[in-house]
Amino acid sequence: MDAYRAPQSRLKREPVAKRKMLGRIFAWLSFGAILILPGIYFSWAQFIALYIEIESNNASISSPKEMAALISQSLIPVAFSTLVALPSLICIFLSISLSRYRSRVFFHFWIFLAIIWIIAIPVGTLFGLILALSLYFTRTGFSENQR
Repeated sequence: MDAYRAPQSRLKREPVAKRKMLGRIFAWLSFGAILILPGIYFSWAQFIALYIEIESNNASISSPKEMAALISQSLIPVAFSTLVALPSLICIFLSISLSRYRSRVFFHFWIFLAIIWIIAIPVGTLFGLILALSLYFTRTGFSENQR
């Protein structure tokens, strides 16, 4: 006779339909992760402007400290947009791990997001790699006939 029974989470005890609905809600909330794009755009625009200023003959950057300050200032938009889009990225991970909702459309969208997050150097690269790996390992669950 087993005297100890491990407690189960409430989500594991509830019917599959409720967990699928929860996954669908998290999947729709994941669209906010696209908010990383403006941060990438503005950061790269500042990097290009910095490079053009360095390459010009009348460069006003005289010390490595000034250059480091300008580079760190260029990373602020991507860091801020990462903070804004991080809750949506968490929704993606919750949808993948907690529910059985596996829509092929969301799978393709999340692959696109993983690539975008990998491009968000240096802040979002780790999140993009984790998302890409989790999608790779759960790719068989996203079949065409499951909606």
